Amino acid sequence: MADILGTPVGDQDLAPLRYARIPGELGRIDFFRASLPSRQLMARRRVSPRSLRESAHSKAIWHLTGLTFDPQNYELLVDRCPSCQTELNFIYTSGICHCHRCGPAVDLRNIQQPKISVTDKEALDFVTGLVDPERKGGKDAVSSLQPDLRDANAGHIFSLCILIAAAIDHQQRQSGRRFIAATAANPESLAAAGRAVLSWPEGLIDVLADQGTFKSATEKGEAHSFTTFCKHSGVLNVPLMSAVRNVVMLSRVGGTHPRWLRRLEVVKSGAVGNLPSELAHFAALSATGPFIKAVAAAKMPSLVLYDCYKNGLTGPLCERFEDIGPQIRDWSSRLSFGHVSTEFDLQSAVPLRNLVNIMFRKRGNVWPFVLEQLLKGSLPCKRSPTKGVGLDSLYITEFTTWRAFLANAPSMTDRADFPLNSPEVAFFLNMSLGAAQTLFDFKRMTTLNDLHAFSRKFIFCDNLSDLTAINGKRLTTEALHRQLTAAGIRMPGDRVVRRAESLQFLGLVHITQEEEDEPEELEFDVSRLRFKWSDVPASAR
Repeated sequence: MADILGTPVGDQDLAPLRYARIPGELGRIDFFRASLPSRQLMARRRVSPRSLRESAHSKAIWHLTGLTFDPQNYELLVDRCPSCQTELNFIYTSGICHCHRCGPAVDLRNIQQPKISVTDKEALDFVTGLVDPERKGGKDAVSSLQPDLRDANAGHIFSLCILIAAAIDHQQRQSGRRFIAATAANPESLAAAGRAVLSWPEGLIDVLADQGTFKSATEKGEAHSFTTFCKHSGVLNVPLMSAVRNVVMLSRVGGTHPRWLRRLEVVKSGAVGNLPSELAHFAALSATGPFIKAVAAAKMPSLVLYDCYKNGLTGPLCERFEDIGPQIRDWSSRLSFGHVSTEFDLQSAVPLRNLVNIMFRKRGNVWPFVLEQLLKGSLPCKRSPTKGVGLDSLYITEFTTWRAFLANAPSMTDRADFPLNSPEVAFFLNMSLGAAQTLFDFKRMTTLNDLHAFSRKFIFCDNLSDLTAINGKRLTTEALHRQLTAAGIRMPGDRVVRRAESLQFLGLVHITQEEEDEPEELEFDVSRLRFKWSDVPASAR
């Protein structure tokens, strides 16, 4: 093997992604312990002439499809013989420095190759350092990334950078898997992808804001998202796919603007009072990097975090606008419920978000006050040991205290007429993002007042199931569907039913404390629903 690699080495010297070992003249290339998630990334046979002049061995990193240059000297790699134009192939070889067809007549070390030049060399070095064993500490950079990424494998982060570079290069017409297997990334785009990861999540949001939705491989194919592109690549694990999905959700566009700008689009110029100026202030804050990081860290919508700030939960109100985002970000990064005791048997428990949604019957946003009491440890709850330390890990088993608290809790109504985006509607109604986007028409303004009016008129069958659990004996959603359908309260396929009639039929009126009738302007306009609920008049269907 000394004749092939140019220097005698043993297996103990074969570091991951450094050497390509050829066990015999007619053998095959064997990449030892490659730390990448998929061998689809390793396809082309290439060399760096400058590196071969220094040491006549093949580095496995040269054969990564996504790279077109040597990460040590930035020289463009050679993948064809300059004489016969045959793709390099090390299966049959007369030496690592020679073309397998031309033999000693062509010495690859004599080729003069240009070096690449990029505007963000630091970011490019970060990307290549993830998979280059010759750069000491290159993989350690992962530990300093944003919390959603810092536990990921360096090879997965490298794959993510390749996929982001594909989006920048508008290569997404191919499936992610085909791109990974056959396409090299432009070095400038790869550097930009590295910067997007280093400045996660707002870095990727900036990239996706320019891309919008992707077109699929065929002319007749429907547009798809960056999430789908990454999923089809097959090289990202579940936690990293979840991180990508969260950022894509933050960056989804509506019309020509990101959705945080669409708040301004749906407010009429003749809005009462200072609503336009207050909304512009909130929209500007929502677009700042620290605030976006806060939303990602807390896994809570923008309006909840802003109300937490206005309630003094994150600290004293700031005198300067530029200090608000960092204050909220710092508070969100420490928002944890690890102090809550865990419980494994939560069969009869109700998730905290479900309970607040169905038991709080007033207008406005109660979450700042709920979070305040939770952080103080004033309200009883249990934490699932399998769901981390965030808000979604909390469950309620002792309902009396919570019912009393939510019946008398204050709420923030200052922003009850702010336009909501789909993640906020999903949070306040405790439903999936897709369900919220399907349920409401977001081309029209939807506010907390609208959600309150909606909840006075309708209730989800899942919420009814939780109410039966609070009443002492949980009924499954399927059982409720059957009973309500048989009683003529529910139409087949409906997830939402008329609230008053359903509570009366199931004997649950005493569980919730319904408010008295409110002003007419809080009546919900059923025509804004996209589904054909049984309540919707035929003219609005």
